[in-house]
Amino acid sequence: MIVMQASTARLYPSRGQAQRMARLGGQCRALWNHWLAENVARYERDSTFAFYAEMSASLPALRHEERFEG
Repeated sequence: MIVMQASTARLYPSRGQAQRMARLGGQCRALWNHWLAENVARYERDSTFAFYAEMSASLPALRHEERFEG
């Protein structure tokens, strides 16, 4: 027998915490969009994709780009 249970919670962040959470969300969205565009272009060019190893290896260099700074 499988028992599935769910729970919910609500966060009440302070103003500073809310700003940091919003900034983190924006950075994640920018990173997602970067790799989505890169994979679309790469697939159109030579029918390949960038996978986890390549994406994670590029993170240190991407951190210094203005749109990903934090």
